[in-house]
Amino acid sequence: MVHQHRIWGELMEAVVARRPLTYTAPRAPNGKIRVGFMSSDLRAHPVAYFSLPLFEHYDRDKFEVYCYSYYTGQEDPTQKRIAGMVEGFRWNPEINDRDAAQVIANDQLDMLIELGGSTHMNKITVMAYKPAPIQASWLGYPHSAGLKAIDYLIVDPFMLPEREGLLIEKPLVLPHGWFALSAGAFNERVAVQNPAPVARNGYVTFGTANNPYKYSRDMVRTWAKVVAQVPNSQFMFVRPEGGSESFRNNLAAIFAEEGVSADRLRFEAVRGAHLPFYNEMDISLDSFPRPAAPPPARACGWVCLSSPWWARPCSSGSAIPAS
Repeated sequence: MVHQHRIWGELMEAVVARRPLTYTAPRAPNGKIRVGFMSSDLRAHPVAYFSLPLFEHYDRDKFEVYCYSYYTGQEDPTQKRIAGMVEGFRWNPEINDRDAAQVIANDQLDMLIELGGSTHMNKITVMAYKPAPIQASWLGYPHSAGLKAIDYLIVDPFMLPEREGLLIEKPLVLPHGWFALSAGAFNERVAVQNPAPVARNGYVTFGTANNPYKYSRDMVRTWAKVVAQVPNSQFMFVRPEGGSESFRNNLAAIFAEEGVSADRLRFEAVRGAHLPFYNEMDISLDSFPRPAAPPPARACGWVCLSSPWWARPCSSGSAIPAS
């Protein structure tokens, strides 16, 4: 995985070398450190939920914060909220990579932190132009981006790779935790119901709200083995893809291989309204080796089992198709 990232990084570095940025004279010092955050997920998205505490609480006397988004959808309340917290919010959905990098360079940052790696709409190639003297990756893509222009990958002791060579960037290790989750991530207030579902139903209900691109056949088979070991138990998939017949059939086929019949599977085809369904699960199971972040974090108060993979940079497994 690291090797593939680096192959891509070398290609991008060759491209940007042909079109270098222009830099203006240094800005007049004002005693503040100017930091930029680049992400197309500063909206109703997990990256925004995890970064909100930073935007809410940074020291305005010591720092100036600028944000850069290339999100192609409609502005939402979360984006408006973040834009109101920072000195500058540059939203350019149609801009090309080189011009996007020049916009950042013109703001004369001291440090630029990108929050999405190679994820959708993030424009990670912008980092190859080196629009800021110090650059780092954090939060949205816990893996090496493959670019030498990125100086640091922000991690915590649990995410730090176990062996050298898994990162191109220098690890910048936070002492306690990689992120914080603010109350803003819990706009939907859902009380924990008692008694537990097993007491109401007479059987144990396992479940997940994780995105199917994090599924692999081996992982689903592991879930199926868990269900098979608990007599009469059921498994609930809370995903909009549950409305797809092929999605349901693909999962049912894997569970059947482990002796779990289709009538023990439940599909709730909801989008963005999954929290109430945790009250119908006794145990929520996380995916692996590509774990979730928001579903387990927002499931505080319910039982959610994750895996040691959450503590390591990793890649997604092959997805079970939804259609």
